Amino acid sequence: MNNEKAISIVREWYEAEPDRYRSRIGIPNAGLHVIERFRANWPVRESHYLTPGGGQISGMSGASGDLIVARFATSARSLGSEAGRTSRSTPAAARRLAARLNRIHEEDGRDAGRRGQIADVMQEWLVTNVLLNELSRVSIPRVLLSERSAGVMQVEQWADLLTGQINDWNRAAVGILAASCDVLLAEKHKIAAPLEDSEARADLQIEDTALIAADIPTPWVFKRCRAVLSNEMLCVLIVPEKRLAGACQLTEAEGLADSIDVESLGRFVIGLTRVKAGFGRAELRRLMSDIVTRANALVP
Repeated sequence: MNNEKAISIVREWYEAEPDRYRSRIGIPNAGLHVIERFRANWPVRESHYLTPGGGQISGMSGASGDLIVARFATSARSLGSEAGRTSRSTPAAARRLAARLNRIHEEDGRDAGRRGQIADVMQEWLVTNVLLNELSRVSIPRVLLSERSAGVMQVEQWADLLTGQINDWNRAAVGILAASCDVLLAEKHKIAAPLEDSEARADLQIEDTALIAADIPTPWVFKRCRAVLSNEMLCVLIVPEKRLAGACQLTEAEGLADSIDVESLGRFVIGLTRVKAGFGRAELRRLMSDIVTRANALVP
């Protein structure tokens, strides 16, 4: 089978799916997973790609889709958690693709090497012609804080929303921190240069204080904290509110409780904002609105 024929199979499958489903990331992600099963099995049976009962694509998630996408587009955005959710349309679309794959010439289907080549061509078409276009349309949630909801948990929920889109809490947190500093601290801060080989790299620097954001404080995170301290800087470890108590315990176990401050993202942002607002509620809401707008521009 030549490349043009392989592409026509997957293109015709995708274009035949109802318009109300074709704009979703989940349908092409399902296609990637069915084709992945096709690499190892032919004919492709439902037991190869559906869970018992037929309601879910076996093993499909945003993370597993990212691994496939990375073969063809190393700098692509993450598919995110939404790509792993299965709607009623997804198993049906998977069955229709499997049926098309099962109709290929037996000479191609029985040869594992040829199936691998065909799968590469089909998956690359889905990634470059469908998913990259869809990912470019995915926007970061625009969070509007209500007049009465400019609090710690609202910031934490905002970070969770961003994480759901970009699949990276640390990046979401740094974006929110940078936006907060842009609005509240003017020229007093800078985003640290992304020097991957530098243990002392902070995520954000406010004068002589380094901020390090970590969804989960790992030994590597504490190694970074120690490196920052060795450069005679103050260090603040920023974690999710739900992990604050555990992070404090880990910090104590590392012998750093007296050397670094541990704070939740929400408490840090709201604390800065309240001071700048002079503790006035109206000004607090205005500043938080400005921070949201700035963060939406900063987080890619």
